[in-house]
Amino acid sequence: MKINILLMFLLSMSGITAWSQDVDYRAQAKAENHQLDVLISKLSAVSDSTYYYESVKRIVKTAIQCENFDGRPDIKGRTHPKYREKNSERVAPVRELLLSAANYYMTQRLNQKALEAYELYVDTSTNPLFVKLPKQDGLISYYASLLAYGIKDFKKAERYADIALTDTNYAKDAAEIKINCMKNRMYSREDSAKYVMALLELHDKAPENSNYFSMLVDYFTQSGHEKELRQFAKDEVQKDRQNTIAWALKGETDMQQKDWDAAIASYQQVAKLDSSIVPAIYNIGICFSSKAIELKNNISLHKDKFSKDESETILSLFNQAIAYLEKTRQKDPQQRIVAWASPLYQALYAVGRRKEAKSIKALMN
Repeated sequence: MKINILLMFLLSMSGITAWSQDVDYRAQAKAENHQLDVLISKLSAVSDSTYYYESVKRIVKTAIQCENFDGRPDIKGRTHPKYREKNSERVAPVRELLLSAANYYMTQRLNQKALEAYELYVDTSTNPLFVKLPKQDGLISYYASLLAYGIKDFKKAERYADIALTDTNYAKDAAEIKINCMKNRMYSREDSAKYVMALLELHDKAPENSNYFSMLVDYFTQSGHEKELRQFAKDEVQKDRQNTIAWALKGETDMQQKDWDAAIASYQQVAKLDSSIVPAIYNIGICFSSKAIELKNNISLHKDKFSKDESETILSLFNQAIAYLEKTRQKDPQQRIVAWASPLYQALYAVGRRKEAKSIKALMN
């Protein structure tokens, strides 16, 4: 009997507590709404720009706070907001002034405050007070992400870039910000993996965007990613056989592996697509020369004399190197693009053309 009485007492107390909370929420909503009345009534009289825009932010924040209390369900789970319709009507125009506030703060070089104004605008777009209004989330989120990136708040910049990505008008630019944010927030292997996967996806979607290609190359050229760089280069030439930059990258990775024949083929493809790319012609010469030196050194490890065929092969490789280095000389006589004189001198000397080599020596830096 005593247990039942105690249970009834506890149940009645929980009802009183819920009812008192409901009354409290209503009282708080009323207080916030009164404060909103005061702020709105004073806004038109404010002449100082800084104070004016601070008042605009206070009005929006107060309206949101009022809505938070006003929109709470009662003890039966029902919502019956008292101030929502009126506040939506009178605060919506004030909320639009947040965009003017952001512009004002930027002219004053107060980028943190400008960002706060944009944040408040975007973050309130889904509030019941403003949810029925036309949306500008894509544009404003893009501006917010730019500002956040500028002040190196990469976490926030990425957050707003994600919102801007949902708007096709700003998705391309937002993607650039997002990927740069990810680059600046790489703290673990998992972060790095997410970054490169996202970057590869963006590159596949927009192959014409050279920034993505450059960022991938920057990432893969870091120590420990040599294998990934080679695979990336192979994939790129498979995707587009007319891509001179991809062929040049493949040629570079082939040279790093001392795969001279593959490197020569890659750079010849570059020269075929665009004969004005001097480094490609120069590198073909370097590859032929390197192949000749490597062959010569390997043979010398096992015997003192070269066979006739071996000598002819080495001589042929050096002569091919000379031919490409001479082409380089014709296209870049002042060595402003590549320093061709030293390897040309060595190749000429190796085939016994000492007089010509001597004339080249004077041009060596």
